[in-house]
Amino acid sequence: MSRMLEVLNSHSNEITIDNIPEILRKTREHLDSPQAIIALRFPYFIQKKAPVSGITSMFAANILFSGFSDETGGDSFILGLRIPVTTLCPCSKEISAFGAHNQRSFVTLYVQFKKFIWIEELISVIEESASCEIYPLLKRPDEKFVTEKAFSNPVFAEDIVRGISEKMMADKRIKWFMVETLHLESIHSHNAYARIERFKTKSTVLTEHLRMFKGFPRQEL
Repeated sequence: MSRMLEVLNSHSNEITIDNIPEILRKTREHLDSPQAIIALRFPYFIQKKAPVSGITSMFAANILFSGFSDETGGDSFILGLRIPVTTLCPCSKEISAFGAHNQRSFVTLYVQFKKFIWIEELISVIEESASCEIYPLLKRPDEKFVTEKAFSNPVFAEDIVRGISEKMMADKRIKWFMVETLHLESIHSHNAYARIERFKTKSTVLTEHLRMFKGFPRQEL
């Protein structure tokens, strides 16, 4: 344990996408290990503006950095994010004379990329695939806007992961992705869940990284 802490302490002032491979290589060397994996979870704050009033507030996205290194010299990096959104049930809207039930849903997206991609870009992809995005601070005109926007854009759990999957498949920077959504149902005793995973470019290092990575708790992002 002390050897791992020594490596982390030597980079305690700054851990980034760029130096994670170096941290992992040093860890392998210190422990004389053929493989090393790291998972870093942290809140990432972005400023969001309410859709009508324009009032600003800080929105926290849950982010994951996961790096992997093996004795062949191969490196692998996975970026993950978990974003809350609003979803409105298409079935409820279709059969109800008044309104429709909606819920807070959590969308988790993991990607491996070959060219840099901004966290904000992925957040936008997720939010655009939901019924409506979530804002930390809303005034009454904003509440009217988001309620009506969600009502005009109902989506099932499957719709969200399908929509995000299509955008990830079209993005040439993405090598692999996995997207899953969890609807915290408001009128059922169960939740709704959907998931899609796609390999656009396969590699031995990525396959081994995923083997270890998928053993980690993922919904705790």
